[in-house]
Amino acid sequence: MRILIAVKSCNRDRLSGCHDAIRETWGKDFPSNADVRFFIGNFVGIGKENIFKNDEIQVNALDDLVNLPIKVREIAKWSIEQGYDFTYFCDVDTFVIPKRLMASGFEAYDYFGRFMQDGPTRLIEKFRDGRLGDIPNVWNYASGGVGYVLSRRATEKISEMVPVHYAEDFSVGQVLGSYTSTGAMKAAYPKNFDNYVAWHYCMWGKTGYCWPHSIGFNPKWMRESYQKGQP
Repeated sequence: MRILIAVKSCNRDRLSGCHDAIRETWGKDFPSNADVRFFIGNFVGIGKENIFKNDEIQVNALDDLVNLPIKVREIAKWSIEQGYDFTYFCDVDTFVIPKRLMASGFEAYDYFGRFMQDGPTRLIEKFRDGRLGDIPNVWNYASGGVGYVLSRRATEKISEMVPVHYAEDFSVGQVLGSYTSTGAMKAAYPKNFDNYVAWHYCMWGKTGYCWPHSIGFNPKWMRESYQKGQP
């Protein structure tokens, strides 16, 4: 079994040192059958900005938040082309314990992660969106911040996705919901996933780790946090 650890990133975070911070902390602790790759979109760069490391992949998508669903679609295409069996999509500010992810049992499912409301196959009759207002009949979806794992066949569906929302995890959920609700694909929200396997908005005091999001990145702080918080 081969799994791609697909870190959704951008050129700004690459240049700020976030990739190096991940490489030196949780990114280095995955087993040999898991490949950590950083995905960035199109941008206009000069000189060193155009020099990528071997684990940095540029895909055909604009490098901004609104176009993140397109970036995820292109990541899915790349994963399929490279022959991966599973893909874990996470953010550059996701904090992961590799051995817990690998032991989580994701390989028995097509869509695996922290679902935003009760059940992974639930149809929400009225979804409250902070930007767009109420949206009717929304399939429940797994958080992109904590990260979600897709099987190859689920990844194939996402590789053909036409985004229906500015949020990539929402869009992914709408593609896969019709399959998981009928049993054509299997989805799961394990009890020990968020805040055990992976974190988002992770702060000292609440957990043993700090992988800052809203206060901005500090690569040195991230490295020290990982060293102190190792289980």
